Amino acid sequence: MFSPDSVMVTIVPCCDAYTTGTQICDAITAGNTALGTLDCDGDGQTNATECTNGTDPTDECSNTYTSAQICAYVPANPTSPLAFSRL
Repeated sequence: MFSPDSVMVTIVPCCDAYTTGTQICDAITAGNTALGTLDCDGDGQTNATECTNGTDPTDECSNTYTSAQICAYVPANPTSPLAFSRL
């Protein structure tokens, strides 16, 4: 039986609320750890990893992958923006 008193709501941060990588990194630094676990640009690296590495979490081409890692990642993730990017 459904009871409104027993409903748990989880708020998930939305990448669309941020227009720049700097905004995302600032939000993570300010304590938005949930945003850090997302991958707003779909390149396979979390936003937190990109902020730590100095790459842009809104740009799928600004990553620190080696060529070998990209060649392994793209076939396994054909819908990723990296599969459509010109490297």
